Amino acid sequence: MSGHILIENAIEKIDSNELRNKMNLDGCGAVVSFLGITRPQNDGANVIQLEFDAW
Repeated sequence: MSGHILIENAIEKIDSNELRNKMNLDGCGAVVSFLGITRPQNDGANVIQLEFDAW
């Protein structure tokens, strides 16, 4: 099975329709997106990366 990953760092407002159009792939059964704001520190340490697991 192959997949497509799209990652964008957006400074301006995200247009959800434009994002959906970028992900309009033949045979695609679903599109899942995550939108969030990350705090700059966690337990006193600078946050330098995010990790996401899906199964």
